[in-house]
Amino acid sequence: KEILQIASCLGAEFSIHHINLAASSSPNMITRAVEVLLFRKIILPRSDTGKYRWAHDRFQNSAFKLIPQDECSQFRYMIGRKLIDNFSQDELIEHAFLVSGLFYGG
Repeated sequence: KEILQIASCLGAEFSIHHINLAASSSPNMITRAVEVLLFRKIILPRSDTGKYRWAHDRFQNSAFKLIPQDECSQFRYMIGRKLIDNFSQDELIEHAFLVSGLFYGG
């Protein structure tokens, strides 16, 4: 559930690396969850990028609705904070819009 919630906040396209940085789940558990999502065709791989995308925007919206509405802002803030704390300077520059969107609800 946490992995779906985090992925939904990361946007239409996301990487396991970003989920690993933000999640409390182990990397093995995250990898297994992604494999199940791929098998069920909820997410699809982006060719040669190491990223994934939602198979349909309704899947992303449904995953986002798993976050209680009164906790949504705090949850997004927590993801943004963990990414900032764990990104290299280059990653932070590359993903500045993602991080700012998490803080400001974009």
